[in-house]
Amino acid sequence: MFFYLSKIIDFLLEPLIWILILLVLAYFKKKYRKKILIGSIALLYILSNEFLFMEVSRLYEIAAPSKEELKEKYEAAIVLGGMIVYNYEQGQIEFQGSSDRFLNVLPLYFNNQVKKIIIAGGSGRLTQDQKEAPILKDYLLQIGVKEKDILIEDQSRNTYENVIYAKEIIEKNKLKGPFLLSTSASHMRRSLACFEKQELEVDAFPVDFLSREREFNPDRLLRPKIHVLKNWNAIIHEWIGYVFYKIAGYC
Repeated sequence: MFFYLSKIIDFLLEPLIWILILLVLAYFKKKYRKKILIGSIALLYILSNEFLFMEVSRLYEIAAPSKEELKEKYEAAIVLGGMIVYNYEQGQIEFQGSSDRFLNVLPLYFNNQVKKIIIAGGSGRLTQDQKEAPILKDYLLQIGVKEKDILIEDQSRNTYENVIYAKEIIEKNKLKGPFLLSTSASHMRRSLACFEKQELEVDAFPVDFLSREREFNPDRLLRPKIHVLKNWNAIIHEWIGYVFYKIAGYC
């Protein structure tokens, strides 16, 4: 029930949906049409302003550790799912922006800083039961990661279940922490809180940042950009998700 409710709420939290709702209201509310249309345009401009979004996301995202801050050796890196889609029609893996979660771990593995890679990722979709972890395992084998060094769980549907099933793998294989936790920077706070709740010691390894270096230029300060709407959806999803996880006792 929680899984399906989260998907409905996630849909309603999309900024583009808010703007569409306002436009529909403007059509039916003739008396307030002008004010609603002005409000819609203002909201669209604000939510597509890259500079404003960068400032907000920078406050929430956890900074990446320096090389000196990382341990010399980790028994395992835990990589949270939500990175790929398999295109069955074309027979190819489609790597999403969040694929940084495992791409940035690979150099650490090949440099022997990380011994094993734990992939926590089942299917988080409502309409398709596409297991992510086995697909990623096949890919890692193709690029030279040893099979004995790949541990997967493909049952999870959300972050909380990622943690629960990853913990089972850790206990089954008697692995010793701290572990390196790799996920998107905007997702890291909620993920860390869930691992701490399960008393698993992890070091944050945030990737896939929504924020960038601060720049005061017209392109970033004034020009509206459509991709920023999607970024707002991602970070609002994390804010609400953190609150719901706290209420549910997941973190």
